[in-house]
Amino acid sequence: MNSDNAVIQPQTPKQWPACPNRTAVMVSSPADLKELVARAGLSGVHPHSFLNSRMYCAPQSGATVCIAGPFIGAPYAVMLLETMAAWGVERIIVFGWCGSVSPDAGVGDMIIPAAAFAGDGTSPHYRSASDGSDSILPSSRLNAMLMDQCREAGLSCKEGPIWTTDAVFRETHEIIGQYRDRGALAVEMETSALFAAAAWRSVEIAAVLAVSDEVYSFSWKTGFGSNAFKNARKNAIELILAIAGKLNQECGA
Repeated sequence: MNSDNAVIQPQTPKQWPACPNRTAVMVSSPADLKELVARAGLSGVHPHSFLNSRMYCAPQSGATVCIAGPFIGAPYAVMLLETMAAWGVERIIVFGWCGSVSPDAGVGDMIIPAAAFAGDGTSPHYRSASDGSDSILPSSRLNAMLMDQCREAGLSCKEGPIWTTDAVFRETHEIIGQYRDRGALAVEMETSALFAAAAWRSVEIAAVLAVSDEVYSFSWKTGFGSNAFKNARKNAIELILAIAGKLNQECGA
């Protein structure tokens, strides 16, 4: 973990549950949080208040993963990550939605971000200006595990750069075209900041994004209620739980 002289440092309550294998999942959507908690067998667990979110951890040591959410926007997402890092979490998988900015990705696709272009205001606080790039990387190990699991399970999954923005309603033709030309597949609101903060705190991180809508044609095509999008979210949950199980095995839990 890097040292710094920030006046306010992340803290966790004294009475927090043990986090098995120090692995957590951050889920942005309330509906996906509910589904993932159910699929992980944590529906009967009383959640802990976690800032404006909830944290689910089973009391027994054999639990697969802790799950936190919902969240929206880079500043708040990083507050959650910082707190979990202070608590001792060492690996985080992020599950969220994104909008396609490239014809190479459409509604219902799953994307594993290989890098995130920082168009948000939080990422620069975790990076030196001397870095010379706005492209922020996840854990190559976790990304490889996710892609291998996709192949093993026969799931269709795309790996490539994405773009993070703070301003959903300022995704102009020019900016969309700029990031599309740089190879970005999609846009969302948290990933670059989470990658940057994770690197700062020496936390392994990777993300799974489900494509909910498209803007690459400079018109908005929504797919929030489509079967393709619902299936992508279901597949993403299966993928995340499989990886959580493998991380559990690594730690001997």
